Amino acid sequence: MTVIETIFASYIQCINEERWQDLSNFASFPLNYNEEDIPTSEAFADKIKAVGRLQLDVDAITVDAQTQRLGVSLLAKLRFNEAATDKTVNSTGQSQSMIWVEGGKISKVATMFDHDNVQRQLSEPGYVSTPDLIANYSPATTGQNLSTGELEDTYRSYIGCINAQAMSTGLPLFCHPHVIHNARRLSLEEYRLLIQEAFTAVPDIIFGVDTVVADEKAQRVAVRLEFTGTPTGELSGAEPTGRSVRFYEYVTYAFRDGRIDRVWRQVDSTSLDIQNY
Repeated sequence: MTVIETIFASYIQCINEERWQDLSNFASFPLNYNEEDIPTSEAFADKIKAVGRLQLDVDAITVDAQTQRLGVSLLAKLRFNEAATDKTVNSTGQSQSMIWVEGGKISKVATMFDHDNVQRQLSEPGYVSTPDLIANYSPATTGQNLSTGELEDTYRSYIGCINAQAMSTGLPLFCHPHVIHNARRLSLEEYRLLIQEAFTAVPDIIFGVDTVVADEKAQRVAVRLEFTGTPTGELSGAEPTGRSVRFYEYVTYAFRDGRIDRVWRQVDSTSLDIQNY
């Protein structure tokens, strides 16, 4: 385990055990948390407790020790009181996060939860969430691994191919003939059509690479993408107004023998400002 993984593990343990007084040993305050500056560990505790009782379990960590960044997949178990009915409600959702470490402490956290899945658990009695865990991925490989730099360069070229809308000819260079996307096995043509949906709704959409964490040992790339453009079709249930939008997506890619084999993707619909849409 790397030093930054140990720091993150201690940070998670403090949250799970509600040892808020110890949190400042592992996180710097003010802490940049989803672009909000949290001034103290006490304020951070108030933010968490306002939602409910949170239990975080690590699924997988993608590590770039050189840039001191982590891409983290978590299982978030939430127990909270429903104000309207005074009932205790439990839900489990997946979370993807980007973690920045400076000077031996976490300085920035960008995170999102699978809000749609949580809402479905709350609204559909008996619904059971079955998470697609990154930790369960164990591919057969020839051992033709990419270095950290090669992983990032390959990924950026892959995004360049998408932005150029050259997917028909370009995707075979970066992906296997079948890609598992959020537990669904797709042919490369089905995967291309899935990506093409973004251009159908937002013809001038740009896939911007906000943050990349490449892990040579795990052969994974964890990214935070920033999407910008002006929709002409329905997006997240809203009709277009002619205004531009900006929203984020968190994705972890597993590479096998130098090409993308599996994709775990979450769109941060809460970052989409409908007022500007």
